[in-house]
Amino acid sequence: MGGLQLDPGAVIGVTGLVIVMVQLYLGRRRERFENTMRVIERLEHPAIIEHRHLVKALAERCEGGKISAANLAQPEQVACTEISKLFGLVGYLARRNQVDRDIIVSAWARHILQNYLRLELYLHQRDRLIGGMGFLDDFHWLADRAARYAELHARQQRHTERELTQDDMRLSRRLRRAQEVLSRDRSPKAA
Repeated sequence: MGGLQLDPGAVIGVTGLVIVMVQLYLGRRRERFENTMRVIERLEHPAIIEHRHLVKALAERCEGGKISAANLAQPEQVACTEISKLFGLVGYLARRNQVDRDIIVSAWARHILQNYLRLELYLHQRDRLIGGMGFLDDFHWLADRAARYAELHARQQRHTERELTQDDMRLSRRLRRAQEVLSRDRSPKAA
């Protein structure tokens, strides 16, 4: 008497739905892992490493360590564009959860920040051109996440080391200034 009676069709339907949802979740997780591995492979590709070294050397010769789009030789232009687009694409994928942002940011925070700071002026100059560079907002978003990670990591280190290295402090100050400039550039102009 009494007891809960379930419709066998409903039970089968709910079970099938649960199985499909688990498969979908596992498929997305696998795809995200594979995308993350592809991004890491791309970031570690010898040509990209060579481009990063060229960007670093170029920034060391520029005033304030910021690369301008003006008067760049072809190899320098290619290196700056490739690095900008790559980190922009990584930001795009991370922002949309297509790659594991924790892995990318924790492993590449210093490279992301350094290249963003070096290429910030270049990015804004290129973005003003017709067609622009694209991915500027995504590179900025990724640099912001890397800065947060670096700041948290630095605080954790301070508990054991009690000091930041001079490079970390300079990098942190430069990123804060860059973020202030970007915030001003994006705010609506007063009429």
